[in-house]
Amino acid sequence: MIDNNIKIIKDARFDSRNAGKFELALNISRCSLTAMINDVESNKIVCFVEQVLDEFTPFDEYCEMVMNFIAHDSLQIPFSRVRVVLVTTKSTLVPESLIDPQNNSLLMGLNHDVEEVEEILTCNVKNGSILCLFVTNAWLKKIIVAKFPGCTIFHQCAPLIDGVMISVKNKVARKKVFVNVENEFFDLVVVNGENLLLHNTFPFQTDTDFVFYLMSVFEQLKLNPQVNEVTFSGNVDYDSSFVILSRRFVKNVNFVSFTDEKEHISYAFDVLKLHKYVNLVNVFKCE
Repeated sequence: MIDNNIKIIKDARFDSRNAGKFELALNISRCSLTAMINDVESNKIVCFVEQVLDEFTPFDEYCEMVMNFIAHDSLQIPFSRVRVVLVTTKSTLVPESLIDPQNNSLLMGLNHDVEEVEEILTCNVKNGSILCLFVTNAWLKKIIVAKFPGCTIFHQCAPLIDGVMISVKNKVARKKVFVNVENEFFDLVVVNGENLLLHNTFPFQTDTDFVFYLMSVFEQLKLNPQVNEVTFSGNVDYDSSFVILSRRFVKNVNFVSFTDEKEHISYAFDVLKLHKYVNLVNVFKCE
């Protein structure tokens, strides 16, 4: 159903009166606001709420939209836990042993400019062996924490990488590439077995941009486009033009599958293309 441009899908067994039975995951980007609610007892995702935005909306209006979204009736349950994914291109991965709060600004400054209105946050990646430093607008963080005190805030790379590491666990060691697409950039992860080789974020405007960055990674890491596969997720479809173009260079191109997790996802979500929401599904596994 559609209510004030907000799309809602609920499992018939979802009852918001069961306080403390549910946990919430939010994905907040300039293009969309999305929420999933997980039933802790059955370990099944039972509610989905989404509002698609114009990415060029002025920031003040955008913040008002965020406030209205998190005030939606379906999100007013006393949740047992709240996880929030903030989507931003400003991030860097650092070994946990090198992290010192006093040096966060210096480390971020090596790769990104941090504006006065922005705040540097950290989150665990890959079971805590790596930390992600990332930047968000301080006021945006303030309204989220005010609404959900005690929530855990993640950069989008955390559920992406953790989900990838879970998917390759105890499997034959092979180099694989995973690409999660946002509107004007994509996060790329490369693993060799259970070893993380690379995470990076690449901007793109055209199909040529996309393939250039993808093939540059293949070249730099000496990957074989006839052997090493690429798995897509995010804002992408089978007929996306940059996917079609990628197939000219990479033999094995596929999309993330939720076959092993179907028992944890309500039948009501069969109408959704779940590969578009891989980070929300995965963030329930993040600590």
